[in-house]
Amino acid sequence: MSKDLYIIDSFAVAFRSFYAFINNPLTTADGTPTSAVFGYANTIFRLLLERNVDYLTIAKDMGRENFRHAIYPEYKANRDEMPAELKKQLPILDEFMEISGIPVHGQFGFEADDIMASLCLKAEKKGFTSFMVTKDKDMMQIVNENIFMFQMEKAGVPDIVVDRDYVEKKFGVGPEHIRDLLALMGDAADNIPGVPKVGPKTAAKLLLANGSLEGIYQNTESLKGKLKENIVNNKDKALLSQELVTLKDDLDLEHTIEDLKFEGFDIDRMEAFLEKYELHSLKRHLKKIALLKNTSQTTTTEVETPKATFECIKVDTPEALEKMMVDLSKSDTIAVDTETSSLDTLSAKICGICLSASEHKGYYVVLNHKESKKILGSIARNALHKLFQDPSKTLVFHNAKFDLHILKNAKYKISAKIADTMLAAYSLEAGARNLSLDAQAFKYFKHEMIPITQLIGKGKNQISFAELSSEEVYFYSAEDAIFTYKLWEVLETKLKETELITHYQNIEIPMTHVLQKMERRGISINSQALDSQAKILGKRINELHDSIYQHAGQIFNIGSPKQLAEILFEELGLPPSKKTKTGYSTDHSVLEKLKTEHPIIPAILETRELEKLKNTYVDVLPKLVHQTTNRIHTSYNQTIAATGRLSSVNPNLQNIPIRTKHGKQIRAAFVAKDQDHILLAADYSQIELRILAHLSQDENLCNAYKNGIDIHTQTAAAIYDCAVDEIDSDMRRSAKAINFGVIYGMSAFRLSNELEIPRARASAFIEGYFATYPKVTEFIKETVKKAHKDGFVDTLYGHRRYLPELDSDNGNIRNGAERMAVNTPIQGTAADLIKIAMIDVDQAIEKSDLDISMLLQVHDELIFEVPKSQVESAKELIKKYMENAVVLDIPLVVDIGTGNTWLEAH
Repeated sequence: MSKDLYIIDSFAVAFRSFYAFINNPLTTADGTPTSAVFGYANTIFRLLLERNVDYLTIAKDMGRENFRHAIYPEYKANRDEMPAELKKQLPILDEFMEISGIPVHGQFGFEADDIMASLCLKAEKKGFTSFMVTKDKDMMQIVNENIFMFQMEKAGVPDIVVDRDYVEKKFGVGPEHIRDLLALMGDAADNIPGVPKVGPKTAAKLLLANGSLEGIYQNTESLKGKLKENIVNNKDKALLSQELVTLKDDLDLEHTIEDLKFEGFDIDRMEAFLEKYELHSLKRHLKKIALLKNTSQTTTTEVETPKATFECIKVDTPEALEKMMVDLSKSDTIAVDTETSSLDTLSAKICGICLSASEHKGYYVVLNHKESKKILGSIARNALHKLFQDPSKTLVFHNAKFDLHILKNAKYKISAKIADTMLAAYSLEAGARNLSLDAQAFKYFKHEMIPITQLIGKGKNQISFAELSSEEVYFYSAEDAIFTYKLWEVLETKLKETELITHYQNIEIPMTHVLQKMERRGISINSQALDSQAKILGKRINELHDSIYQHAGQIFNIGSPKQLAEILFEELGLPPSKKTKTGYSTDHSVLEKLKTEHPIIPAILETRELEKLKNTYVDVLPKLVHQTTNRIHTSYNQTIAATGRLSSVNPNLQNIPIRTKHGKQIRAAFVAKDQDHILLAADYSQIELRILAHLSQDENLCNAYKNGIDIHTQTAAAIYDCAVDEIDSDMRRSAKAINFGVIYGMSAFRLSNELEIPRARASAFIEGYFATYPKVTEFIKETVKKAHKDGFVDTLYGHRRYLPELDSDNGNIRNGAERMAVNTPIQGTAADLIKIAMIDVDQAIEKSDLDISMLLQVHDELIFEVPKSQVESAKELIKKYMENAVVLDIPLVVDIGTGNTWLEAH
């Protein structure tokens, strides 16, 4: 038996587990949160299995106050309160620890860090090697040849063993210097002051030169300038910080090291615990752990890897196909999934089709695998085609748009009704991080699907699905269809119960068909124009780099936040304004505040802007031209934005800047397909402000739109207290910032930064706005009040967004949720509106004799391609259906432009 001791940093593991599921939390059927419990138990189970642990213990914090608070009352004072949903799980975690039988160490007045340090040193004297399961850099102080940190990563990512080499590589000094390095650099997370403007790199240099913190203060005459001033003037802070970060490693421990031998679980009790909290997927670990530990406990229930409660059938003969069709014909609802040779929606080929009309049985129709003789051929095609064209059937997909592309590639026509469990899950929980079939199957059934990587691998070793035999994949494939079917049974009921079914059926499902057609059409680009722009941008970026190096006095990696922070805040002495876990921030907001402080800042900001354009669009777009169509094909997401807005990827065509010179040149590279066609851009005018007017029913806001008055000029006249004809462009710009800023909960602080005016004046502007439009204030208050009561907000047309953060104990998080509560009904209604318009326009085009192609959707704008001979008719049709998509108390206005390029049409 090995003499390796593993020590779990209890709170660190619980905290990390909780946040791993923050956007898709796990709960039991009665709503009990279990994310932290699941992650905590899974970490320990994996540790036991993957590391074959013989000695194991848990180090636990026993309270927030400890001896460090007596030294420094502000210690960890900036820590937020523990999230309520995590706090609720602490008793369950205690229950798990007790049932596990793993010894727990905790002492009031000390932290888990001190317990781990004491355990490691005591174990070292007994000849043990210790592994601390934590990511806390404080523990690097005691790393040596017998003591290591062990950082367990997610499945598929190599775990990290932190040894001396790791510490030296990360911080530039060995473990013996870490305590003093932490004392110098401080720690914002623990509110340890450190020495101002001394980062890890400077601290390491000082320690290597002087040997210790004490050595630095004995040799201050060797220091110069600001650094010397900071070191000398902050000696008390440095010594205090040293005391705070020093680990207490001589605690009396409750258990001897020999007591920490792990003998195995009481399987019955642990299984009952997992059953109680519905952590069914973790049961698969128990028998393996029991066998590994050769435990003698008896069990009342056989602990096996859960057996499938469903049947998966491979369909590769005419007889099997006939039986399947007889079975499927009995049901009006059939789940469908396609297995493909690739993820390219325009060229991927079908390897097989998965079908299920029961939660107990699924089929995989083999069409194209390496061993396939294609004996089904047209028989399978004809049978499936008949099924797909039956209007009495409902075909259920998970991410229908993808499968419809694949079936279109194979020339299948779909006349059946369509359902989509991914869209259903999104409708029920807009903003959820993971809507994959795997995640939803686990959420609702606690079932772990077979991961695709188990079949095709990943990275360089990944192979095509078509290279696998049907025998290898049929169970995986049929399982997909079965759980899509099961999921639809649950989600359809929930959609009806929550009254979200109408929005799902009338907007999201029809939208899928519209987007699929748009994605297949794509849009043409002028690659030569982009190549020319790439050269212009490249030249300008090189000039900026030279300027930055000259201002810095050295060459460095401008793209490295760490190196840039050292140049700006240590070498040039600029004032930092925000600190992160890894050092001082150099994000855009920080640099914006400094742009008048030093000429290096504008050069850095311009460099970032140009490099982003070049790397994201100018260099990339020509490479994305599809070989078959010679056009760019973006992919639209319906399930990403919690507000309901569409987004696009590969490439993202919604974030190309329109106001900058270089952004305009990118839009100029999007062109009509030939000389006989032209691009047409139809853009809703101030749609969100019009919706705000409708929702708030503010008389001044409504009357402005009803009477065709420019709303920004009217607002400017109010906040500047002058006549309309006295308003200039700068005044109107200020009013525009306020008009739109109100929708997003803009503060006086933010407005003052945006307009570069004193905060008091910004506050006065905002007060003037609300005095002019008093019912907007009322609308905001009532919306927030109702959101707190309901826990969610709805758009005018039924899209719902839940806001659990409204109950947060953290004021910043709660305030952010309240801003979302106000913004979502406005922005979400705008998203609904343009979706409805797209559906209506698409249907109108289908019924007309016009050759209009809808190509792109970019926020409130639609881009079409039309024959030049049909431009006027196209304008009339598009304007009619967009302006009448919905009826508001405020008229909708659509501005239409045309041109040979997107820029000209805008």
